[in-house]
Amino acid sequence: MSELRRQACADVAKARRSNEKIIFSMGHHSVAEHSVFNFDLMEVSRLLLEEVESLRLASFTEKSQRYVTLQGDYTVPKEFSPEDREAYRLVVEDLNGFYRTACERLKPLFVDLPRAEERAKEDARYILPLGTQGQLGMTLNARNLEHLFRKLKRSPLREAQDLAEELWKLVRTVAPSILLFNDPSPFDKNLWERLENHLPKREEGIGLTEEFSLIGATSGGDELILSLLAVSRRGVPVKHLIGWATSLDGEEKREVYDDLFREMAFFDTPPREFEAVDLTFQAVVSASNFAQLKRHRLATLLASSYDLSLGVTVPPSLVEVGLEGEFRGLIAKAEELYERLAARYGEAAEYLLTNSHRRRVVVKMNLRELYHFVRLRSDSHAQWDIRALSQRLEALAKRLFPLAASRLCGKDAFPSGPGERAGSPEGGA
Repeated sequence: MSELRRQACADVAKARRSNEKIIFSMGHHSVAEHSVFNFDLMEVSRLLLEEVESLRLASFTEKSQRYVTLQGDYTVPKEFSPEDREAYRLVVEDLNGFYRTACERLKPLFVDLPRAEERAKEDARYILPLGTQGQLGMTLNARNLEHLFRKLKRSPLREAQDLAEELWKLVRTVAPSILLFNDPSPFDKNLWERLENHLPKREEGIGLTEEFSLIGATSGGDELILSLLAVSRRGVPVKHLIGWATSLDGEEKREVYDDLFREMAFFDTPPREFEAVDLTFQAVVSASNFAQLKRHRLATLLASSYDLSLGVTVPPSLVEVGLEGEFRGLIAKAEELYERLAARYGEAAEYLLTNSHRRRVVVKMNLRELYHFVRLRSDSHAQWDIRALSQRLEALAKRLFPLAASRLCGKDAFPSGPGERAGSPEGGA
């Protein structure tokens, strides 16, 4: 291998021709995964970061909105006319002004708690628009960079298309022979257009108030995991072992799971057999909640557009300090301009929506991923909005899979031994 690298470095042009033949002609695109890029994305809107971070096989480190300065750091969409840009700026400045006021009003509420200032900012940020800019560190290989190019280029947002162009300028000189499929295919680009006439029209008010519900789950999950554990250890076809697992009485199955979980610490992962058991649910979540949910990229996450009819999430702390009325008044002002801009510019108007606005998501997680999710998000250090979602999932999974899900809990509640509880390390959320 070292000799091949030496030859490639000695004749770069030849190596690039070889790459193109291997990837394009022979179809061995996986070799592009060995080329890895690191990017710092600066001054990118929260709205665009949602698109970027939907890429599953990449690594992201995003600067928390707990540290935003709000000194002009928001995106003004190029799509807007000069007059609409000015109207947009005025509303955004009002939202940012409320954020600063709320931070100061909320600090005394959290003064006796750890991270008082951060907690105040966490709740105040529900008023911040999705146009607020953030920073992101991103690591991905060339194959996934192509996926990102295609995603950004088919986005209706000019900001996304501009980012694709900027990234291409950075990489085209260093890796031209492995980045070959950068444009969206007709299949991806025209998907919704092909389906539009086949999908039913939306009936207003039908089920829109349903905030959380189960869509589907693996039947007999407790028994299936036991069967697969036996397959992995004994090598016997699974059909011969389903009957064995089902024939065990309740106490026998509990003994197996007790031994399976014995000695598990909060950082241990259940065996891969737990991945065969799925749970699919739908939920209505705020943009602030979604910003955390989207980080769990091994799950299947399907998100509808932000929807004004779903209302907004108001942090209880804002109600407690008497700011709910002003908060809702500013939301109404933003929504009024949003509807005007949406008629002219479509999805670009979403820059004006806030972290409190809500969307419907459908999520499928396997039980192994759910253990990871609940340990982080049901923990007492987790942000309250996503913690509420996690606790609902935790209760649902325990009802569906009473044995396999019996150790689901936040890190702070994880049992460290018989009758003992282990505390969670700081920063778990």
